[in-house]
Amino acid sequence: MNKNKRKKKPHTRKKHISNLTNIGKSFKTWARNPVVMMPILFVLVIMIVIMLLTLVVSLKFFSNLNLTSFANANITKLISTLASKQFFGWLIGMITLVSIILAFVYSFFYSALIGLANQIMDTKTIKFKQGMGILWKQGKKFWLRYIGVKALTSLMLLVYVAIFSFLLMQKNVATTVLSIIGFVVLPFIVVFLLLAPQALIVKNSSVWQSIVSSYKIVRKNYLGLLGLFVLWILMFTVTSLFNFNPFAGVILQLATQFILVPCQIISFLLFFRDRE
Repeated sequence: MNKNKRKKKPHTRKKHISNLTNIGKSFKTWARNPVVMMPILFVLVIMIVIMLLTLVVSLKFFSNLNLTSFANANITKLISTLASKQFFGWLIGMITLVSIILAFVYSFFYSALIGLANQIMDTKTIKFKQGMGILWKQGKKFWLRYIGVKALTSLMLLVYVAIFSFLLMQKNVATTVLSIIGFVVLPFIVVFLLLAPQALIVKNSSVWQSIVSSYKIVRKNYLGLLGLFVLWILMFTVTSLFNFNPFAGVILQLATQFILVPCQIISFLLFFRDRE
């Protein structure tokens, strides 16, 4: 027997971090790197600017009505204007333009946020100026594919909903029961797509491969991600319960946008890297 023959080391299964540890790490990463809030700030500022510009354009469009107040409004003229092809065309144009702009803004800054968080996890801490440079580079690199991932996953879910909606309209007991089951399990199917944006940035993959990677990882770690998903839903729900108070509602909404949103994105990124 060859004494020099090395003994094979027993295979040790990688120990994954728990969901509570994951959430704790996401908050620590956020606290050490305030630059992760900048994409959210940019998105909010741009949204406010778009809202103001839309308001100005809308007022300009309706200026021909000469409305000094709603009480003195010419209702007949208002209704005829709203029912006109001119208004319909203007409305469709505005919705399309705003949707395109928002799609670009969201894809650029949210892909940039994931890319920044991914690099932070390798270095623990990144200086603010360096982080801003990373945001710009990551946004330019991934924004188009990020739109592709969101568009394709949305299309897949839309087709799913359309199929079961069609079954529901058949007014048949069997198809009705089947459609109800389909809608009940829909949130559980969505879980398989949650890590596609993270897969896109971490693996620098294509749109389709990002979705496939998300499915493969979630398939092996379904209950873990489902639990993490539920925990984040609970946190967002708790903050929304105080919206009845105007002051508390504003403060909590700001906290949600600047703390919970980036932390949730970091949390899913941690999960992906841990289970990859």
